Amino acid sequence: MNLIFISGRSIFSYFSIKKNNKSNDKNYVNSFDNKINLLSLLEIKTTDENIFFNIFYYIVRFIKISHRKLNLKINKILNFEIICEKILDYESNIEKTILESRSKKLIIHGYWQSEKYFSSNFNIFKNNFKIPQSPKLNFLEIYKKIKSINSVALCIRAYEDIPGNENLKKIDDSLMSGTPTLNYYNNAINYLRKKIKNPTFFVFSSKKFSFLKELNLGPNVYFINNDNGFKGTIENFWLMSNFKNLIISYSSYYWWSCYLAGKLSEDVNVYRPKKNNALDIKSDYYPNNWIKIEYD
Repeated sequence: MNLIFISGRSIFSYFSIKKNNKSNDKNYVNSFDNKINLLSLLEIKTTDENIFFNIFYYIVRFIKISHRKLNLKINKILNFEIICEKILDYESNIEKTILESRSKKLIIHGYWQSEKYFSSNFNIFKNNFKIPQSPKLNFLEIYKKIKSINSVALCIRAYEDIPGNENLKKIDDSLMSGTPTLNYYNNAINYLRKKIKNPTFFVFSSKKFSFLKELNLGPNVYFINNDNGFKGTIENFWLMSNFKNLIISYSSYYWWSCYLAGKLSEDVNVYRPKKNNALDIKSDYYPNNWIKIEYD
């Protein structure tokens, strides 16, 4: 079976499917719309689909959603099937859908962001993860600091890469199903100050945003971003996987750094957002042992 993951979260899709696929071939994954491809950490080579496939995909996806009978005919003629995520939380029937598919090419579209898709089989994959240590001097120096003090990773995703947000000056909680407000980050910081003696915060972000000045970080803080010379997706991922305490935002990239930190080491605490007086609509997105930090 040839798999094409239509998502920026291919590693979630891969884990969700791999345990149901008996093939040992790692070189059967095509990808599309992946700005950050963490499948490289599993030494999986991916092939980007071309623009013609991308256009064709969206046409077929529209047909799938709007015209079920026509979709079935297209599946039969072209011998491929599109599986779309229906809800943001765990879909228990997805494994059955994949196993029953007779198509040679399976297109997976969605976030699929829940450990429930693969937690029972994660130990099979864990030993395959290879997070390379950065050879860069500035990363190595920060790594030593992380290991020598009571360090806390503060992971901020602002979605400034969305068109129109290039000059983002504040966090907009209307973006991408909601970005935690500054209130959340400050609540988490205050919580950690009470729990940990003399914590030092390492703030991870794509750049040094002006709104970072509004965080109650205190004097013990390091800013890890492109503006300060910390460029590199995998290098930053390696740094974050070495923390014992991590404050996460809505980001699959940060999700995996926290998840692997907890799986590759003991006594790791992850703190995640929960909006006050609101339903936890993505409850399956977070592992049960991650600590909720409420915010307004």
